[in-house]
Amino acid sequence: MIDLEEILKNLEIDEKDRENIRMLLPVIQNYGYEIIDEVVKVLSKDPEVVKILQEDNLPVSKARDAWFYWLKTLFSSEFDKEFVRKLSHIGQVHVDANVKESIVIQTTSLFLMKTLDKLLSLELDNFTELSKSVIKLFSLSLVIMVNSYRKELIGSFLEFTGLKEDLFNREIKMQRKKRREEKPG
Repeated sequence: MIDLEEILKNLEIDEKDRENIRMLLPVIQNYGYEIIDEVVKVLSKDPEVVKILQEDNLPVSKARDAWFYWLKTLFSSEFDKEFVRKLSHIGQVHVDANVKESIVIQTTSLFLMKTLDKLLSLELDNFTELSKSVIKLFSLSLVIMVNSYRKELIGSFLEFTGLKEDLFNREIKMQRKKRREEKPG
């Protein structure tokens, strides 16, 4: 289970970041498809991504709409359980479609870069502050979506070994504690 409050704390996402992100929603609504098209230009050169789209019989238009939904979800969020549910679902869809974790990370990074490029081109007065908030936002999205891959891997391991999840988690905690105690100084 994702501890959203801990992640927000670790990424140092505060109320000012939340305000900045919500303030940028109209930018995403107005320029989201333009940002997506810039990302698609880059991704269309990657044979692995093209193969995924072809194998899943996913037209670029449908992928564009899905990416726009994701961007709107990011920039309109209150960072609550529903936000985590939506992003976890998006992550699980990628897991179920056998999209490599590295492709999700690469694509999210491209979206971050192209979003920052768009914000820079708009010559916003507080670009530096806004860009820091946007970087935190995309980092949060990655943490949540990539967690779907971890859950799938652990679930497969538990199914294969027949271990119960609580037993597995206890063993992991014991192993971590043991490693910490063994570290010098």
